[in-house]
Amino acid sequence: MREAMAMFSPTAIIASNDLLAFGAIGALRREGFSVPRDVSVAGFDGIAIGRLMDPPLTTIEMPDASMGATAASLLLDISKGILGFVTASSMRCVRKRSTCSFASAICDTASPVPT
Repeated sequence: MREAMAMFSPTAIIASNDLLAFGAIGALRREGFSVPRDVSVAGFDGIAIGRLMDPPLTTIEMPDASMGATAASLLLDISKGILGFVTASSMRCVRKRSTCSFASAICDTASPVPT
C-alpha cells in the first residue's frame, strides 16, 4: 500500500467488492492514512456488515433479487433455444462516512456526506 500511495497519490479507492474495500481501509490505516480525510474508500456489493465498519462503508448496492430472477429467466430461454439478450439493472450508491466530497480539499469527518 505504501508504494502505491507514493507512486499514485490517489484521493479515492473504489474496490471491486466491499470485502476488498475493508482490506484497503485496514491497509491505509496501517500506513498512517485516515479514511476519509486522506483517502475516500468505496466498495461494491452493499453487504450489511459495511454499515457496522468504522467508518461505515460507502458502497454500490446491487439489486440481487432482480438480477437473480433475470439470470434464471435468461437461462430458461437459452435452454429452449431462445437467444439471450442483454439487460441493465439499476444500482444505488449508499453514501456513508468512508468517503467525502470531491469538492472539499480537506474532509471534515464530523460532517459525513448525507445519506
